[in-house]
Amino acid sequence: MSITYNSNLNPTKISVFDSAANSQLFYASLTYASADSIRIDAYQYFKLDNKNRVSRFITKQNIKKPTSSDNYVYEYTYNSEGYLTTKNLYVNGSLTPFYKTTYTYSNGLLTSCLMVAASADNKKILESIITYDDSISPKTMFYTFADGFESNYFSPAMNFGIRPAKPPKQIITKFYDPANNKLLDTWTSNYSGYTIDGNGYLSYGVASGDQQQGLTNFFGKTKFNYQCQ
Repeated sequence: MSITYNSNLNPTKISVFDSAANSQLFYASLTYASADSIRIDAYQYFKLDNKNRVSRFITKQNIKKPTSSDNYVYEYTYNSEGYLTTKNLYVNGSLTPFYKTTYTYSNGLLTSCLMVAASADNKKILESIITYDDSISPKTMFYTFADGFESNYFSPAMNFGIRPAKPPKQIITKFYDPANNKLLDTWTSNYSGYTIDGNGYLSYGVASGDQQQGLTNFFGKTKFNYQCQ
């Protein structure tokens, strides 16, 4: 993954390339249509709040088939401390969320995500438990939203509230059948081998076990590089 910034340090391009397959997995060019609106393409854009955090993401259920796909609007809400606390998904203009995620924090660290079917009596869909490595405190960190399926390519560059001060140690994500609360699948991921560069930034880490698809930017052995300001 590579991210390009303009002179104001706003992201302008996001590219994800699979070197093994020699193919591009994802590409987005971000155009700043106004101070609070970032256009991706004809079907997708971000709306920002007065603190430049993402407040809405307008997209399609399947961006590869935009004309025949449902309209998706993700709405992000932050608390007074600046942390993302809820995410609602609205489909085709509905006033009732289809899915709702609630985020829980402890000492400034996201410890759990709970996604429910808000349109079906808040039946459980997904639940994640996150623990952290307390031994290091990098200057900046990636988000640990295990449910970030819609935003995982954008979250390394965009502002979704205050970032965690510690790297993850383990993430366990469980998926449930909302019809009967039956456990369908469990993803267990462990993170280790962290190194910090001479400027205090996270430079390396290893993710093992299952891939957390909400954090696709961190899987296997990962090196992190930074642009100087």
